[in-house]
Amino acid sequence: MESNNHSNQPTRSPLYDAVRKVFYATVGAGVLAAEEVSKLLDSLAERGKAAQAAEEQRYRQAREAARAAAQAEATSPAAEMPVAEDLEALAERRARLQAELEALQRQQEPLAGPEGENRL
Repeated sequence: MESNNHSNQPTRSPLYDAVRKVFYATVGAGVLAAEEVSKLLDSLAERGKAAQAAEEQRYRQAREAARAAAQAEATSPAAEMPVAEDLEALAERRARLQAELEALQRQQEPLAGPEGENRL
């Protein structure tokens, strides 16, 4: 009995071909999914690195700005401005000096004549 097939392969049923296509499609889908997951992970890793670098840059800039502000505040004339206690102490000192000056002027009045001449 000779077969009409020129090859030595047995004929396959349509069910076999369909199962085989489904198998290869499943393998192909798995490979495609693995490739896409790999691409996604690479993309997420790159974004993570970029975000971390940006945050580090923002942190450095904020730290430098804080240092510059602290230095400017420490060297500004406003840092040396008197506070309320200083102003009160100066007012009291001024009042004492004014009283001493008036006392000295009263002591010198009897020594001076009516026209500002010195009697000594």
